Amino acid sequence: MDGTLCDYDTGLFLKLEELRGPDELIFHPPIKDDAPNYIKKRADIIRFSEDWWANLPRLELGWDILKFTRQIGFRDMILTQGPKKNPYA
Repeated sequence: MDGTLCDYDTGLFLKLEELRGPDELIFHPPIKDDAPNYIKKRADIIRFSEDWWANLPRLELGWDILKFTRQIGFRDMILTQGPKKNPYA
């Protein structure tokens, strides 16, 4: 669903910005291995929020395509498994 129906990267960026101090660097997702530990920990705290997952920004084109495929008879299925350490994902 990331990058298709929901804009995970923008959602994470916006929440990280809410927590960024005035003198801190700006980090844009994806958060890579070389990011500071405090950024990784903030991202983890954000991702452990059920509310954050439920309110990710929508990618309207993806939802339009999903609606169209349903209209022509396709059955939608999510073929990925959420991470075991984060059931809210």
